[in-house]
Amino acid sequence: MTFEEFRNSSAEKIYENCPTEQKDRGTAFFQADCLIKHFSEKEYMLCAKEEIPKMLEEKLFCALERKLSGEPLQYILGEWEFYGLRMFCGKGCLIPRPETEFLVEYMVKNLPKNARFLDLCTGSGCISVAVLKKRPDATCVAVDISEEALFYARKNAEYHKITDRMDIVCADLCSYLPTGDFDIIASNPPYIRSCDMKALSEEVLCEPHIALDGGDDGLFFYRTITERFSPFLSRKGLFAFEAGYDTAQGIKEILSSSGLSVDSIYDYSKIERVIIGKKN
Repeated sequence: MTFEEFRNSSAEKIYENCPTEQKDRGTAFFQADCLIKHFSEKEYMLCAKEEIPKMLEEKLFCALERKLSGEPLQYILGEWEFYGLRMFCGKGCLIPRPETEFLVEYMVKNLPKNARFLDLCTGSGCISVAVLKKRPDATCVAVDISEEALFYARKNAEYHKITDRMDIVCADLCSYLPTGDFDIIASNPPYIRSCDMKALSEEVLCEPHIALDGGDDGLFFYRTITERFSPFLSRKGLFAFEAGYDTAQGIKEILSSSGLSVDSIYDYSKIERVIIGKKN
């Protein structure tokens, strides 16, 4: 079997396996290409007509079966690109998503010189690692309740050589109290309403539910973070939250009721994706 034959047959299987509302041939071919590139370490366009070695063919078909069973592609690959950087991820941590890059971009541009920031619900550490890579003057504390997720946060910090500036803490933010203050307290917390969890796709439900379920109204963690961590903002400090497509208004109300001035940043789909709460 050639790489071209594997690509065509696997893309067709991926396409047919998708729910009707998610069927997209372009995405199916992209995912097949990702499998080829990861396991063969070759770009498809450079090896299309080559015969696949037997051992590699077995690995590719095993990976394809995992994909067809509903496992996220990112878990199969063990990594994903985020903010132009390689990020390791796997079972037990939330997959880095492009919408979170808007939060990173805001932090990179708005952190003061020699800043210190707090990243709550850090998961894979993708926010902290990406910011620290772009801001070598900054330091951070990254917190998550899951040791499974923090395995990847540590791995990403080590890979990108920023462990000396990233303090990783395993703790429940409902009881954790940091020391010192922070120029930005950032979070991409769980924000799916509990009642909406069952409607999520099979692949999304492979991700840890504690990284998805935001309580009855999806705002539990925003409320908790704002109430508990406001005292740890520096004199000109601010909160920076990622928002879901329908949670922005609720987050803004939480921040404004705490006496903070509120601003928001829209993503490319005109969704309020980053909500800012600044000290007046």
